[in-house]
Amino acid sequence: MSHMPVSFDGRLNEGAYWEAWVGACLARCNLYTLHHPSVANGDQMWDLSWDLDVFSGTFAAESCPRRKAFGGDEEGWSAEAASPEALGAPTNLSPGALCPMGAARVEVKSNQLTYHGPDDYPFETVLVCAQDSWMKKWPGKETTQRDFLMVSRVTGHIVWVPIGTRVELNHPVHDRNRNYSYKCAVVVREQLRSLKDFVAYVKET
Repeated sequence: MSHMPVSFDGRLNEGAYWEAWVGACLARCNLYTLHHPSVANGDQMWDLSWDLDVFSGTFAAESCPRRKAFGGDEEGWSAEAASPEALGAPTNLSPGALCPMGAARVEVKSNQLTYHGPDDYPFETVLVCAQDSWMKKWPGKETTQRDFLMVSRVTGHIVWVPIGTRVELNHPVHDRNRNYSYKCAVVVREQLRSLKDFVAYVKET
């Protein structure tokens, strides 16, 4: 990839790129992903938002209301049949309200670190998110409230921080690129799992 600007818009575009990258990697593992619209900090639904719903092909074929429109039970396909109204999908709900029941709710985080899996992650702690974001979304919580997939912008490899992982708050971080310090919610490296583990988890649940 070329160098990305550090403006908000630039970081947002970069985030969308890596969400798409993770979705493509999961698709090659026979998993489906539902990408949610971006919800900016300050939006009334921001604290209920996440990036992806991830679910297995079996779940999609048996449970997703789109299956009829795409030929699961009927021959043929039409734009009218695939419309939200025809599928019975509400059109005025937050992104989270459309989460398929049983899907893993995932946030994607990219970083400029070199690793290929949990074993060679280069630091003892893993940054999950800025503490300000954590306190707005999950005040009083001491464990991750959804699954996090961390992707290396250097190698493209992905590691998993499972839902329910204990976090350490008030961890000081200095961002050298933007030259400011802030506090983060972190987990210890030993709690990381592989992408293979995440795929198995989704297919089993």
